Amino acid sequence: MTTKPITLTSAISEVIENLTMMVVDDPETCENFAPQLRGQIEFTGPVNGSLGIQCSENLAQKLAANLLGVEQETMETQANAWDALAELLNVVCGNLVTSLYDSERPFNLSSPQINVIVPAQIDDNKEQSYSNDDSQRAFILLDDEPVEFVLSVKK
Repeated sequence: MTTKPITLTSAISEVIENLTMMVVDDPETCENFAPQLRGQIEFTGPVNGSLGIQCSENLAQKLAANLLGVEQETMETQANAWDALAELLNVVCGNLVTSLYDSERPFNLSSPQINVIVPAQIDDNKEQSYSNDDSQRAFILLDDEPVEFVLSVKK
């Protein structure tokens, strides 16, 4: 199945800007990207696959503060950072699969899973976890913080 003529980066950026009202930019480079959190959600429907996200803990806290309408330094944002990241992943995935593939037929989404990336495993994870040939990567800057999305479609 081929995707509609919309880029992964533009589809993700549009959803994030509408949900968070945060600034989304294209990074010039992501050479020193050292994410601390990894999230993943799976989807089934006309197309099956998963959407992954990698980012810093700080960005997850910024998301929580933004979505809750509170200051980032509060205990509330720290406690809800992973939930905010999971919600972002859920909304982005739902919008992305219908935009790219089929808006007429339903998709089922799994519960998003968020995990800590152990610093010593960052290079190993880059090579192993997204080695699927059908994966597409999108790097963005969200409020000046690098974020990586990986869309993997199963054949």
